[in-house]
Amino acid sequence: MFANYQGQLYINPAVGSTAFGLAAIMAGGETAASVGGRALQLLDRADIKKLSLIERQEILKSIQNDKLRNVFDSLYREKDVLPGGTAGAIKYENITGDWLSPSSHSIKGNIGINTLNNILKNSNLINSDKLIAEKMLAKLNNAE
Repeated sequence: MFANYQGQLYINPAVGSTAFGLAAIMAGGETAASVGGRALQLLDRADIKKLSLIERQEILKSIQNDKLRNVFDSLYREKDVLPGGTAGAIKYENITGDWLSPSSHSIKGNIGINTLNNILKNSNLINSDKLIAEKMLAKLNNAE
């Protein structure tokens, strides 16, 4: 499922679930492109290739809501080793059985799901922030 190419970890679309399949990634990319949101395009690619520091900063700067920015910052850390942020770590742990942290990323994922649901329900988000929150939520829900 994961492959190493020139020091970067990638998802191998030939192995694993349809959520990781190339068609699903491409469909997500087309949706992001139609919305015109570069941040959404970067989030789509984050499942295949780890976000660079510049890409991560670009997404952080595009998020207007402070709470949502904090959630993104928590789910997509600078020091992430695997693609996909916390959702990628959850998938890795579920596939391999090896925890990447002392308490599994599923706990962090569940906190992220609850927080994102609360933000979507209780915050007056601009459209681009809402789309980013929904995309992060879908990624976490698909990882569990």
